[in-house]
Amino acid sequence: MDGDNLKCSFCDKRQDQVEVLIAGPGGVAICTECVDFCNEIIADARARLSMSPRGQDQGAPGAS
Repeated sequence: MDGDNLKCSFCDKRQDQVEVLIAGPGGVAICTECVDFCNEIIADARARLSMSPRGQDQGAPGAS
């Protein structure tokens, strides 16, 4: 993939349209906006899991 034509594989924004574009193997890339969005999705999923009976059985990470 040509460095001048990199786009986020998730939102399709060009490198010059985003703050930072992280290039991965195989020509994939992700921008900071999509990373932030993914982090929100993960945080929401973790919050739902910790509130569910199944999530409570697993305990908190690092707890003994």
